[in-house]
Amino acid sequence: VLDGLDGHVARYLEACTALGFELDSLCDCANFGVVPALVVFFWAKTLPAADCRFEGCAGDHSVLWAACCAYSACCALRLARFNVAGHAAQMEKAYLSTSVETRPSVPKALQHNFFQRKLYFKG
Repeated sequence: VLDGLDGHVARYLEACTALGFELDSLCDCANFGVVPALVVFFWAKTLPAADCRFEGCAGDHSVLWAACCAYSACCALRLARFNVAGHAAQMEKAYLSTSVETRPSVPKALQHNFFQRKLYFKG
């Protein structure tokens, strides 16, 4: 619930920044990818040794660790895909159209590119 509210509050307060977007994604990766995997891993390590399939539980713990790492990596990749899709939509709005009917002249395209870089380097 709170994860969904932070974006709404930031937009309401007009406090949205690119850094905030990236930090929110990093926190989402930690909260929904890394922490649950670590909780499951350390919980499973406390189970009785009689439940292990391998001698000394070393093999079980290795398989469990690999599964937890795979889960965390899948969560990170899903968030990265979501972020790239969002950035791609923003970039499509920011750049010139490539259709033949609406293609601008070369001087206009160069002027657009120059001003985009100028604004970028001003920060």
